[in-house]
Amino acid sequence: MQSKIIKKSLWTTLKSIPQSDNYTLFEKKSKLLVSIPRAIQLNHKKADVILVYKFSNNSWKKYKIQPTIDTKPRIVYPAAINGNKIYLISDMEELIMLELIKHTNQCTTQSIKNAKLGLLEIGTTSYSSTIIQDVFYYVSNRRFVKYNINTKKQQILPRSSIQTFCYNCFIHIQNKLMLFGEIDYQTSSIQQYDIKNNRWKLLPIKLPNKLKFISSATILNEQMVLIIATADDKHCFLAAYEVQTNIIKKITISLPEFPSQIFAIHDKKKDALITNRWIQKNFKKFPICLTAVISNYYINEMIHLIDMNGRHYQIDTFQIVKIFLSDSKF
Repeated sequence: MQSKIIKKSLWTTLKSIPQSDNYTLFEKKSKLLVSIPRAIQLNHKKADVILVYKFSNNSWKKYKIQPTIDTKPRIVYPAAINGNKIYLISDMEELIMLELIKHTNQCTTQSIKNAKLGLLEIGTTSYSSTIIQDVFYYVSNRRFVKYNINTKKQQILPRSSIQTFCYNCFIHIQNKLMLFGEIDYQTSSIQQYDIKNNRWKLLPIKLPNKLKFISSATILNEQMVLIIATADDKHCFLAAYEVQTNIIKKITISLPEFPSQIFAIHDKKKDALITNRWIQKNFKKFPICLTAVISNYYINEMIHLIDMNGRHYQIDTFQIVKIFLSDSKF
């Protein structure tokens, strides 16, 4: 797929992933971006490595996977990140946890063998997953599973009517999970799962025919969702969905070729520090309540994009928002 150039590119090129044919995973809370081999060999003869991106100096750091006595190779699929723990699903119907050891270039491996997520179930063509605290949610076109990593308890949940979706199109917003995909393998749909009430809801959004979602990411403290999409399987474009209004717009900005994953990053502590310094510099006395309001709205956020060849780009969120406000709906 190629992205159709509409306006001059505003993307900045960053350090590409050094290894090809890898999966990537990102978690906003921990600000952890990792690149993982598609096949991991857990033995003491060959040591596979995963790559962790360092936002501070635009580099990739290698973490060596410590060998285990288990010599069976695994074909792994990306699952989720929780702090310094990276979860993968293997072709042997298990969860594999890679834990990064702080202040080293090593990571340990642990297999959670009783997590029967049904990845290899006949007919499974789409799947995605996310983790909220210690609860792992796995959705496919065949089943929807909730698995508690601590208690080892698994629960089958109601399925969405969406059958086709990409891995990066299942996201967590507040107490909801959102899934972007197609009903009956052709009708574009955005559906929302209420975690508390255990039910799915079809969002009242009119979408173009044959629209396919590739990747999604929340921005501006979960007020909006950015989406990479395509309508013809040849050209990709960027769209933005406003959560409160249910408005979705196509954003007329160029994308790098073959975009496959989009995510957003900002440092809340750093943003609060900048806000406080600005207030102290400009005001002798300032109400605490107003300081809290300003801190809540000041966001220094960057959008990152990775293409199918591992090339890495970024752009300021407000460049996107500015275009969103001037563009019309689909």
